[in-house]
Parts: sequence; structure tokens; C-alpha cells
Amino acid sequence: MATRSRKGCIDCKQAKVKCDEVHPHCGTCTRRRRVCSGYARASNPNVSSRSSSGSGGVNRRASVASSASMNSSRASLGDTWFGEATSSTSDCMRSIILEASTKTLYPARGPALIPLSEIIAADKPLIEVYFMRHPSEMIIRNDFFISEMNGAAIALLQQSPTAVGDALAAIGENYVEDSSDSAMVSNRKTRLLSRLRLINEEESSLELVLMLLLALCGVELVDPRSDGGATTLSALIDNVSMVLEFHTRQGKTLSSMAKYFARGVARQDLLISLTRMQRTRINPCAWLDEYSLCHADRVMGLTTTLAPLLSQLAALAEDVQHTMNGQFITDSTTVETNHLAVRRSDLVEREASIRAQLVSWRPIRDPTMSMAMSRTFLLHAYTWRAAALLYLFRLFNRPGSSAEADAEALSMAYEAMVHISGSSQDIKLSLWPLFIAACELESREDRAHATRLFDDICYARPIVTARRTRSFVVDTIWPARDAGEHWDWMYFARCAPIPL
Repeated sequence: MATRSRKGCIDCKQAKVKCDEVHPHCGTCTRRRRVCSGYARASNPNVSSRSSSGSGGVNRRASVASSASMNSSRASLGDTWFGEATSSTSDCMRSIILEASTKTLYPARGPALIPLSEIIAADKPLIEVYFMRHPSEMIIRNDFFISEMNGAAIALLQQSPTAVGDALAAIGENYVEDSSDSAMVSNRKTRLLSRLRLINEEESSLELVLMLLLALCGVELVDPRSDGGATTLSALIDNVSMVLEFHTRQGKTLSSMAKYFARGVARQDLLISLTRMQRTRINPCAWLDEYSLCHADRVMGLTTTLAPLLSQLAALAEDVQHTMNGQFITDSTTVETNHLAVRRSDLVEREASIRAQLVSWRPIRDPTMSMAMSRTFLLHAYTWRAAALLYLFRLFNRPGSSAEADAEALSMAYEAMVHISGSSQDIKLSLWPLFIAACELESREDRAHATRLFDDICYARPIVTARRTRSFVVDTIWPARDAGEHWDWMYFARCAPIPL
């Protein structure tokens, strides 16, 4: 049996796969659709690789760098994080930046040094907070995803230090415990919006625009001062949709980095659309490419191919809602019975089609993942499918409509929750499936278990949307149901401040 070579490239060693040792870039990385980082040089006694742990206990291994490249880097950019006095934070930041610059799919210029002379001094510690904390909390637990996300941000930070620095600092600021100046936060958001308004095609790249919009979405999710009404998030998603549509209409192809940032916003678009029972703004075709079809994603895991089905589900939910409200009317504002019958028949056919596709759907296969990691990702994938099936059922059998429907929905809720297991880090991106299932629970024991899962997710992702989703279920839906009141969570969720 073939064994891994000790002389393999950096990426193959870190992924623990066999390297074919072709120089300067190995063929194994090419087949894995990775950008090969090359081969480690002989170690120098003056330069050693460091390993450090970021928040959440995620181990990060610094890549080996030669003393010549380090000295050259210091000479070209003197005022950088590499030139700072040694401290535990600086060491960890140096390790994160070095690792991200070698593992990312989007290589930054040079060794990924950041010219602090172009960044406001007060923003530096906030940017450090972003790299130290934000990536690990907003993605599925995987070391590669953390480096990938850091690397994408670092690449753009070098190209546009001021604009991107503002974006990263805006997110990092919300993780600082003593950051209570709402006026400062509001001012930073205004600065980011002003930069977006001034940006044009000649001055900046599509990647920069999408990254700034994604950063603003991130600020809304982590900012405890956000109203949570999803109005700002919806407006940002609309902007991303318009930018992507304009770009594709010009006959231009989206780069891998542009699709990378677009996927982050697209997931939020799906969550809001399903919760609000409205169509998605971002077409999955804009970002679903060959790479996404065979590799796990940082926020969607193995469910990227489920996104088109969820988009269809959101569109069906909007049409069902309109039909229930009697909005399919003639010019004389009277309901046309035959027309409504045709519409309902169409909705039933679409429901059957989507249900069949969900039942037959299987998660993508990522050959680079270990068995232990695959288990976590598969559990995440199947709980999303089970929650989608429950959501589809409730569209035509609303909560509280009949005892039989409620009993069937409870059984489907158990099916979804059986897959939500593991540590808080493993389940932190299963908030939407847990929300869909928890609304159906009746017994004290079941609700106690769901509450513990909510608490675990809120611990791993201490963001405002997680806390508000928990509160919506525990403080609104369950008490209303126990009191014998109207508890149709689909109705209440359309107006609730839970953008998830």
C-alpha cells in the first residue's frame, strides 16, 4: 500500500494525502482543485515554525518560512504585524497570517504582510479580534475553513487596506466586551456604506464589493444593537443580488473568490427567505460551480447542492402564502374561483416534486475529509434535509390545523433532531433545523432537550440572531401553544425579529 512521502508539498502534508512530488506545483493539489503552496525549504535556526491556539481551542500550525523571505518582508514593509513586539497575541496573529497565506485558495501578494501605515491605528486590535475569533464562530469546525476564510480576507486586505480594514474592524468591534459606544459602531457602518456608494467598476474589483457587503451582513449578525428585524440584512442581500446580476449580464465570469463571498451571503438569503416565506434574491446558479459540487463549504457543509431545492421551497412558500391570503384576484378585485383552483393544483404538483427531490437528495462527497469529520458534516446535512421536509409538510398542514397534522409534524421533528448531536462546535450551524423542529415539541422532556441544544449553539455562536431565535421558540411559541392560543409559528416567524 502506498504511503505518504515525507518530502510532499505543504498542502498534501497538512491534508495527510499522498503527494506526487511534482515540482514546482504538485499534481495532487491540482486534482484536489487546490492551489499548491509549494515545498517547505530546509529549516533555518533563526526562523522556526510556531503553533498556537486561537479562541475556541482550534489549533493552528504556522507554515515554515525561510529567514531570507522573512527578512525581505520586514525590509519592504517595516510597519507590520511581523514587526511588533513579541506577545501571545502577536505570536498567534503571526501564526494565523502565515498559515492562511499558504493554505488559502486565493494567494495574497508576497508573504501576506499588512501595511499598518494604511490602517487607522485604533482599528488594528479590532482587526486582530476579527482574525482571532470571528472566522471560527461563523463556520463549521474545520481548520482548513478557518485558514481559507482568513486567507481570503488577508488577500483583499492587502489590495485595499483602508476599505477592508474598516470592514474587519467593524465585525471585530462587536466582540470587544467594553465596546458599548453605539455611536462609534453606527459611524463605522456609515463609513462602510459610504465606501460602497463611491465604489465603481474601474476603481475596485467585484470581489471587494462582495466582501464589503458580506462584512456588513456579518456586522448585523453579531451586533447586539441591531434591531434584528432583518430589514438591513434584506437590503444588503438585495444589493448583492443586483451586483451579481449586473456582472453576469455583462457576460463576465465570476472568479472563485467572488463566488466564495457570494456563498456566504446566499446562505443568509436562504434563511431569511424561508423564515419570511418569500423568494430568494440570489440565484444559486450564480455561485454553485464544479468546485462546490465536490467540496464541503465553510457554512453549508455538504449541503451546497441542497440550496437550489431550498430556493424552490422558499418560492413555493411565498406562493402558498399568497394563495392563503386570497391575493390571486381579477382586475375587478373579486376572487376568481377557477383561477384559484388551478393555482392550488399547481402548488400541489410543485410540493410533490420538491418532496420527491428532497427524499432522493444525498449530500455531496468530499474525498479530502476524514471519517470523523465526515460524520459531523453528514449529521449536519441530514438534519437540514429533515427540517426542509418538515417545513414543506407544514406549508400545506399549518401548525394547529388538526391533531393528526400536529402528530405527523412531531414525528418529523424527531427525525430532524436525532441528527443534531455532538459538541456545541459541531451543531452551531444547525440553528435553522433546530428552530423548525423545536416549535413542534410538546413534552417538558423534549423541550428541555431542545433548550439545551439552543444553549449550546448560543455558546458556540454568541450572536444576536441565535439568542433571538431561542427566545422566539421558548418565550413565544411554546407558551402560546400551552395556553391553547394560536401558535402557527410560520405566521409569527414572518414578522419576528429572527433573521437566523
